[in-house]
Amino acid sequence: MQKAYNPIRDRVENDPNFKRGYSVTSDEFSDAMYPFVFEIRKLLDKKSDDELAKLKMAYDLCFKLKDLSIYDPDMVSLIDLEERFSDAPADELLRDIIQRRNDAGDSWDREKDLKELEREAKLYQDYGIEPWFPKSIEALAALHAGGA
Repeated sequence: MQKAYNPIRDRVENDPNFKRGYSVTSDEFSDAMYPFVFEIRKLLDKKSDDELAKLKMAYDLCFKLKDLSIYDPDMVSLIDLEERFSDAPADELLRDIIQRRNDAGDSWDREKDLKELEREAKLYQDYGIEPWFPKSIEALAALHAGGA
């Protein structure tokens, strides 16, 4: 994921014309992460002797994907927000992983992850990127409210 992200980030950070306009759009980061949604899904579909370890790895990868699918909204063009292909499928995938981890009896700092997603959702909403991982937020909020 990082190898797909870095060249786009480098274009943002090394753009000599940044002051005159943005050379990178928000959807380019999302597009670069889109194939990884399916790679994480493949990981989940593989048989494993340690199902919980597989779920934890998929969860961590999904959080990484979420983080790399966006860049500082102040530094990239937001004109193509409707083209953020990875957001909805990554949200559905993360929600499924959350449910599967919970069903497997796993415990982790759900509140921390929920706060992170809610903070990001509020920040990105201010830039017109919404909704941000609403299904995952709802799943974590339900587990948090239920004391699970």
